[in-house]
Amino acid sequence: MTRLSGRNALPTGERRSAVSAASGERPAQAVLDALFSELAAQFEAALRRHTVPGGALALHYYGRQWSTAFGVTNVDYPLPVNDTTVFQLGGITKLVTALALAILAEQEGIDLDEPVRSFLPAFRLADARVADRVTVRHLLNHTGGWYGDDLGGGESGPDAATRYLGRLANAQQLLPLGWRFSMNESGYVVAGLILEELTGRSYASAARDLVLSPLGMTRSFFEPREIVTTRHVVGHTLDGGRPRVHSAWTTVPPVLAPAGGLCASVQDLLRLGRSLQGADVGLLSENGLAAFHEPSTDRGVIDREDFAGFGLGVMIWTAGDGRYFGHSGSTDYQHARLVYHPEADFVCAIVTNASTGERAIADVLPFALERYTAITAPAMAIYETTSSALAELAGRYGFSDSKLGPSIAVTLRDGQLRFDYGGDARLALVGPDSVVVAEGPLRGLRAEFLRDGTGAAAWLRLGGKVYPRLR
Repeated sequence: MTRLSGRNALPTGERRSAVSAASGERPAQAVLDALFSELAAQFEAALRRHTVPGGALALHYYGRQWSTAFGVTNVDYPLPVNDTTVFQLGGITKLVTALALAILAEQEGIDLDEPVRSFLPAFRLADARVADRVTVRHLLNHTGGWYGDDLGGGESGPDAATRYLGRLANAQQLLPLGWRFSMNESGYVVAGLILEELTGRSYASAARDLVLSPLGMTRSFFEPREIVTTRHVVGHTLDGGRPRVHSAWTTVPPVLAPAGGLCASVQDLLRLGRSLQGADVGLLSENGLAAFHEPSTDRGVIDREDFAGFGLGVMIWTAGDGRYFGHSGSTDYQHARLVYHPEADFVCAIVTNASTGERAIADVLPFALERYTAITAPAMAIYETTSSALAELAGRYGFSDSKLGPSIAVTLRDGQLRFDYGGDARLALVGPDSVVVAEGPLRGLRAEFLRDGTGAAAWLRLGGKVYPRLR
């Protein structure tokens, strides 16, 4: 097999970790401070390289915390970003939802393997048999299998939940229940509705009482009217290579908040990571916390990293023999990441305010993992195969109705796979059904093909979500 090299290679990180918690010896404070200064410099360089106006980073390591912030909240009306500035966390909100339900389950003796209909009798899907069998755990580990990107019609008001559940009655089944993970936003909306049903309070109120307040997350908000009284960032896109303010704040209706509505400072995000890492805050029993970190789905890839599967809401990534945990989050033009490694007493929180923030995070995260945990992703290798095997993967994946999502053409040209997601790009095969974007702005992005019972490539899983084969 041929290894990816040159401009198409992913960072392999040839430097050794500067310190290791596994050694049991506490490094001198000067060493730890110098190490964080190096990480901060890497982060600042990544923000500049990808034209991100502002970002913040916070770190817990060896029982100590550090934080840094760069840039401005808004290029039109600039204020300096600091470690209490509020950013949108997007999908990281799912960790709060999963924690709240797990805490309530322990307090009230609720079984997360109970069917959803035990709590929400009105729950319906297009496949009635699946709707009968879906459990709360299916919601939290993204194995419900139905089309989960229906973000509603801006539902608000006292009957918002009823109207949203009505929309799900038409949600088509894309995968067999429990078979493979596919990130499902609507599954977390349903999980939030269950939390409301069990507590008799709004999702935001229940999440605050069960998770945010006990963790001291005082700079965390769901309501825009709360956020506008604080220092907060706005999202940016690139226009002619320069950052431009996105015209509207991404407002998440309350009914959709459990899937992605939390806004918080990087310090509060670090507090969330510390609780999941196992800090002694008494939210969950040892067994309850362990369920968050035990893979309960198939393996795969998400974005640029190998993936061991979902635990109870938590993403579990792998690199070589190492594992690390957390979640990624995005809204329109803001990106965030929470990563932790319990054995190394390592938690890292990163927030950014531009469409290119994901690339800045992707640049700095391997450096942080290697230097603090000694986890280094091995170099990927080209997987050699035949033209006929490549031809089996070529086809169009996605949705015929553009309102549901993109339609992605995977083609075979001159013996190479290419696809048209965000611009034409070459795909390199790095496993029997696994590919990496080998050029262009999405270089390093991973995807995989899933096969049906006949052995045919029937789905493309990209960004953790499945796209059915159209032809």
